[in-house]
Amino acid sequence: MINFLPKKMFITIMLLFAISILPGCASSSKENVENTESSEDDTEEKDDRSVAEKYSKKKNKGEKDIDVEDIVIPDSDKDLLYADMEDYEFYFMSGAGAWETNMRIKSDGSFSGEYYDYDMGDTGPGYSEYGTMYYCGFSGKFGEPVMTDYNCYTAPILYIDYENEPGTEEITDGQRKIYTEPYGLSETDEIYIYAPQMSTGLLPEGYKSWVYWAFYDVEEGDAVFPVEMPFYGIYNPVTECGFYSESLLVNRYIISNTVKFPGIVNDYSDCDYMDRTYDIEDSYP
Repeated sequence: MINFLPKKMFITIMLLFAISILPGCASSSKENVENTESSEDDTEEKDDRSVAEKYSKKKNKGEKDIDVEDIVIPDSDKDLLYADMEDYEFYFMSGAGAWETNMRIKSDGSFSGEYYDYDMGDTGPGYSEYGTMYYCGFSGKFGEPVMTDYNCYTAPILYIDYENEPGTEEITDGQRKIYTEPYGLSETDEIYIYAPQMSTGLLPEGYKSWVYWAFYDVEEGDAVFPVEMPFYGIYNPVTECGFYSESLLVNRYIISNTVKFPGIVNDYSDCDYMDRTYDIEDSYP
């Protein structure tokens, strides 16, 4: 026969058992809470490290830094300046007369060009047919540019070499050639470089006076300078001579498209600098 415990004794035993397991449950619950909080902390810390890592990778990819000074004066632009200027040809001229200085610049800062000025009325024995030409073929190199203002740089002229000794002359093919220094680059050991998007309000009057004709507006009867420079400019601060530039990429694009038309030969292309349109002259089937 099975003997059953009295009801009161059974209840007492059950209560004692329940009380004995409560500390363990509380401890387990506490550990679960701590584990949860620890997990949340780890998650937050991991997310923070992930953001920092991504930012570091972003900078390593060569993207611009977020430092304000670096945005205003980015050192990376110094390395890219001459590379960008390689796509331009530079001209110093008055817009009238038979003279100009033209120049090309390579990505390493080296440059080459020529200056010429025709005086057909200056004749003499042996050069009565074509008169006199002042000429200079030159090459050289600019040093590292230093930004002085937003999109405005200075650069030293490291050296200039001449095809012919300045001050000498000769008579060939019915013309007298007098060899000179390059007009616009002489008498100075540094240049100023004005990059596109530079404020034209920062341009010196000496520079504006030379590129005046490039911005001349027929309807206004005067030069109308835009708010920002539309091209690269070079300025000689000693003689106050100013070069403007023409994009070679635009020229190549225009020519490569026009020659695709069958039966059309393009002998000459030019640019109207006042409205930035191009004319194709001497085109015939």
